[in-house]
Amino acid sequence: DGFMTSLKDQFETWDRLEIHLAPPLMGNEKHRFGPWVLRLMPLLARLKLLRGTWADPFGRTRERRQERALILEFQTVLDQLADGLSPSNLDTAVKIASAPRQIRGFGHIKVKAINEYHAQLADLLNRFAPIRQQSSDCA
Repeated sequence: DGFMTSLKDQFETWDRLEIHLAPPLMGNEKHRFGPWVLRLMPLLARLKLLRGTWADPFGRTRERRQERALILEFQTVLDQLADGLSPSNLDTAVKIASAPRQIRGFGHIKVKAINEYHAQLADLLNRFAPIRQQSSDCA
């Protein structure tokens, strides 16, 4: 594995290695773990197959439910864009379609990014709607 090889190349010993993680079932705060946690990573990687299924152990966390809601919400936004798209509002539509790219991170960092996204989205949709109205009035 490339990651383990990289660690071996960079450190002579892992005795004091600390890994900072915020496991979903332990709240949003990061916790320190010793090098033993590296042994769990291959197992977690294999469990990725469960993501999105009924057996996903983290699928019912608030963060995952929020992620799924954001996807549904954005599909609705894309439908609005498709229905009202015109040459005069194309630039605004591109900004709207690109807005979710700012949602990154985990825990409180992600919550902040989602709040900023919603504020930006509301502003952009308000700019898109009048342009859409003007275009339909001219038709």
